[in-house]
Amino acid sequence: MKDKGEFIEETTGKGRKWKVSVAIPGDCVKTAQSGPLRAYLAGQIARAATLFNVDHIIVYSEKAEHVGTMEEIWRDNEPNSQEKLNPHAFLARLLSYLEAPQYLRQTLFPMHPDLSFAGLTPLEATHHGTVFNATLQSAYREGVITRLSSNPKKPGSYANIGLHKDVRLPSALPVGTRTTVHLQRPTSGKPRACAVPRAAPREREGLYWGYEVSLCSRLGEVLEGGGYDLVVGFSDRDSAGWCCEVGDEELFGGGCLRNVLVVLGGSEGVR
Repeated sequence: MKDKGEFIEETTGKGRKWKVSVAIPGDCVKTAQSGPLRAYLAGQIARAATLFNVDHIIVYSEKAEHVGTMEEIWRDNEPNSQEKLNPHAFLARLLSYLEAPQYLRQTLFPMHPDLSFAGLTPLEATHHGTVFNATLQSAYREGVITRLSSNPKKPGSYANIGLHKDVRLPSALPVGTRTTVHLQRPTSGKPRACAVPRAAPREREGLYWGYEVSLCSRLGEVLEGGGYDLVVGFSDRDSAGWCCEVGDEELFGGGCLRNVLVVLGGSEGVR
């Protein structure tokens, strides 16, 4: 598709409109008896979410405890010990850290004791832009705004997207903002970049582009505001569960389902 005769935008036509969310109890990390084991467990959850293309992870409390927000848990710099453990904050903190590309972590996240063993399970996700998936040559990159343009004739901002230098975006975004960047291939001259919605790689190209992380104080809160077309629950406490195959063309491709939630129950079950 040509844009004013300047750019050619490549699309595969295989976009994925539907979204999969997973709700998991934060108390699950209590089964691990040390910091490295808790970090390894969180890493395995993040790795599984990446392999199965989960778009949203919701960490909830089984006991309806106040768990705070993602902003609040990063302001808390107290280390989590076995005696004084906030499992929900610990799990959400590591999941969000592991999801971010390595070249953005130092900018996006403050130092925290819980991150000491966060590198035990690399994700090798598409949006990380690592050597493992360099052959994909994706037109999208994750970035963070580093500075605003000082040229009044060329307003905008600059983003670090893990390349040898920052790229200029035509939109002026706040410094420190994480954004998805689309690298446009011009018919001639240098490539140019623009900020796009986080869901653009998934909806336009069908690329898996990581997951979001959120916190909820109770399971009911997860169900109330999600607008889910289908909710599936599993737990060791429940004798049976129902599931459908994620990616079934009749359910997802046909437009019947757009937002699916999988609830993983803990010691209290999901019923």
